[in-house]
Amino acid sequence: MSEQAADVLIVGAGAAGCAAAWKCLRSGLSVLLISDSLDTVFLADAETVPGIAGSSAFGSVAAEEAGEDARELHRQAKWLLEREPDLHLLQASVSTLLTEGGETAGVGTWEGPEFRARFTALCVGSFLAAELTAGELRERAGRPGRMSYPDLADDLRSHRVELRPSTYAFGSGPGSGSVTALVIAGNGLRDGVWLKQLPRTAAAGWCTQPELDFSGAARAGEELGRKVAAQAEAVS
Repeated sequence: MSEQAADVLIVGAGAAGCAAAWKCLRSGLSVLLISDSLDTVFLADAETVPGIAGSSAFGSVAAEEAGEDARELHRQAKWLLEREPDLHLLQASVSTLLTEGGETAGVGTWEGPEFRARFTALCVGSFLAAELTAGELRERAGRPGRMSYPDLADDLRSHRVELRPSTYAFGSGPGSGSVTALVIAGNGLRDGVWLKQLPRTAAAGWCTQPELDFSGAARAGEELGRKVAAQAEAVS
């Protein structure tokens, strides 16, 4: 099954993906925002909340009512998106990019359905072929409770997109560990966001700049949204 989804299809509903969606919506574009879990849309932990208000327009609006309460921020962010008539939130696992005439035309999902859009944006965070290490535990997973998606990484490689590993640590004491995931190499991007090998495909956030914190990822997502909107206007 395949269907035309929106002007912009965004994979990943964390800080970068949600900020990108917000910017696209404010620019008059319709958006399909796909996440592996709708329970974690824009989810932050308590350590990152104080920096969010000034991180992007979307973060500022969400934080205005939430203050420094991480769970309330999550609720406010999700509410802001769900009330947008031109945005559809979908829970699915993206596994492939659909291409037509050498350009990305949408995505395929692990569940089966395919979705098409004029532009596709990857804001997939640290989940491309993620591998978790915690004590003696070694498994293919993101941070505890989060999945790993090797299929999308393999698909990007099949399109000659260069990926490199990056590792981050989490927690402290008995609950600490690290996750190693793949990120898109900077030399594979044009104008900071566009994949050179896949026209009409953009990427931002941890999957291109793993040094970013939550607020930085939100700013990067908003910049991606601005560039997608400009490109959409240019080709309309």
